[in-house]
Amino acid sequence: WLLLCVCVVPALLHVGGKHRLGAWVLAFAGMVILIGGLALCSSSNVIVSFLKLVSFCVTVPVVLIAFSDPRHPTSFWVNWFFSLHCTVLALSLPLFFSSFGYFRNGTGFQGVFDHPQAFGVYLAPMTALLTMLLVFYRLRVPLLIVCSLSWVFLLASLCRTGVATIPLGITFAVVVGIRNHHQFQRITKARVTLAVGSAAVLGLLLFLFQPERVGSALRVFAF
Repeated sequence: WLLLCVCVVPALLHVGGKHRLGAWVLAFAGMVILIGGLALCSSSNVIVSFLKLVSFCVTVPVVLIAFSDPRHPTSFWVNWFFSLHCTVLALSLPLFFSSFGYFRNGTGFQGVFDHPQAFGVYLAPMTALLTMLLVFYRLRVPLLIVCSLSWVFLLASLCRTGVATIPLGITFAVVVGIRNHHQFQRITKARVTLAVGSAAVLGLLLFLFQPERVGSALRVFAF
């Protein structure tokens, strides 16, 4: 909560200056009202649900405002998030082959996080972003490795919520990208085949080293 406050105060001060909020504010407010209503009507622990909603309401505007800050180009924040993500994956990779990576419940992979569900929720947006960058923008070996490893960790976390958000995020990105036809002309069958094939090869290698855990993860998502 202290970190959220430290982040939101400069963002609000910046909004109070010359910064103008985008059209996303109305859609975001509507979603928050809907989620709040659902939590109030159906949540078994309303206080916890509203605390999660408040943290979400604080974090998302801070990120969106930071991305639209004219003082920093978008590439600045993309590189920052990518570096952070690579650090998380690098620190989590040794734990994948150790029982410490499954300490919380013995089945889902939690990486350097304290719970597999938290790890999956973190991985979901970054995995969607990397997938879209890989398919629609640029094909680079480091990006391919990081994206494939993100998918493997996401599936190993057994976080169905995180996995379910990937198609929704990609669908939204495609709808937005339709307005920029030249970007969609870059996609080729070779890129899609290479991306899927690389993820499959990496998953197969991990399966050879951890057949029981990978097989358990696949059974959870299938059944």
